[in-house]
Amino acid sequence: MVKFSEVFASNLALLTTILDEPNVNLATAVEQLAADSKLAVHAFLGLSIVITIGDRRVALTARESASPTVAVRSSLQISFPATTFGESSNALNIVLYGSKPGAFIDLA
Repeated sequence: MVKFSEVFASNLALLTTILDEPNVNLATAVEQLAADSKLAVHAFLGLSIVITIGDRRVALTARESASPTVAVRSSLQISFPATTFGESSNALNIVLYGSKPGAFIDLA
């Protein structure tokens, strides 16, 4: 299991509340994404999530607590298509970080 800091978990909980979507729990979704990434890529170090809602942008970055000083040597950005709800345009980007060059080559 990937363990993130209390601050990161608190920020995800706050963001979930702000989104005001009763069926969405970002903390659970991000924890699952991190756990799955760790299973698929043993060099997984952490991730960044960038959510854009209208003209507001929120970026959260977390590293696995077991590897706070290990250098990032690879990354994989996953961009989801922008969607429009009402008059707001929304986008989601996720960046996964790895400790070895080419760590995500099998996923790309």
